[in-house]
Amino acid sequence: MVMARHPSVLRRIILVIAVLAVIIIPWAMFGAPIDRSIEQLLTETANRPALTMVIVVALLAADPLLPVPSSLVGVLAGAVLGVGLGALAVWLGLMAGCGLGYWLGARPGRWAAGRILTATDMAGLARVADGVGIVALAVTRPVPVLAEALVLLAGAAQMSPMRFLLVITPANAFTAFAYAGLGAFAGFGIPLLAGLAALPAIGLLLWQRERRR
Repeated sequence: MVMARHPSVLRRIILVIAVLAVIIIPWAMFGAPIDRSIEQLLTETANRPALTMVIVVALLAADPLLPVPSSLVGVLAGAVLGVGLGALAVWLGLMAGCGLGYWLGARPGRWAAGRILTATDMAGLARVADGVGIVALAVTRPVPVLAEALVLLAGAAQMSPMRFLLVITPANAFTAFAYAGLGAFAGFGIPLLAGLAALPAIGLLLWQRERRR
């Protein structure tokens, strides 16, 4: 009954499901072997920091297209390269990935959204992106799936590129240093696992708090 009175709600739900499916399905199908391959690759190049940095940047830049585990890549970068070089490589990769994700959302993503949403819905999406979307972009950077989905939606909603960069740049810097720091100082034991769980959890809690305001 609610859906019948509010068809725009149903269309928005369909759009969100489609975006999440694009991210989750490849991860569910290929995530485990990709994780193992990445860990092996970065371990084998540990004595070649320049090559490791290039690989880290390339992997994170491809995140919008491939099921790349950004948290694993970030932590391994810190473990292999140390905090400074690791954080730099992770930040560059995250920035490149966000740029590609924004473009995908703004071009093919917006075209696809236009097949689902009406012009009124698209205008409402843009208003949301300029409001709570800004906070959500920042606090969900360490949150798997949500981070990629919100970047795509920011592009589809035509968030100002300058505003997008102003939000993403420091948020990615914090995420990069957090991951690299975990890898460099925590090793591969329980403290590392706790840190990996805490970062997304904190981001998700902040996002939920903002939504309730």
